[in-house]
Amino acid sequence: MLTLVNRHVVQPLMAWRSGSRHSLHLRLLNERQWNSPETIHAQQGEALRRLLLHAYETVPYYRSLFIAQGWHPSDFRSPEDLEVLPVLTKADICANGAALRSTAFEPQVVTLKKTSGSTGVPLEIAVNRDSIEWKRA
Repeated sequence: MLTLVNRHVVQPLMAWRSGSRHSLHLRLLNERQWNSPETIHAQQGEALRRLLLHAYETVPYYRSLFIAQGWHPSDFRSPEDLEVLPVLTKADICANGAALRSTAFEPQVVTLKKTSGSTGVPLEIAVNRDSIEWKRA
């Protein structure tokens, strides 16, 4: 009973009060969990296409990488197409931190999060409010 009150009354009121959209994100996630595997696959493919184009257009590191590899987001047809791109390593992140940040988020306030550094070197990651709200959902 308390869980239902929290989920359907307290959380929506707190979200409304703070201007958070996590309740909307949660509703969308709850609806999508029942999609067919084919629909999920199509949604994932489209989301990946948009992400690759976003990275090419707004992230200096990825734009340079794609150009150096002779690759463009319009070349993407399936996840296997990504095999031509090198894996992003922790060393790449440390060496190219600023170039890995999207210019689309420059006017936004970001929160800096740090990993624990359990593998040797902690990483600092900038997250915006929307990403925090998706994680909360």
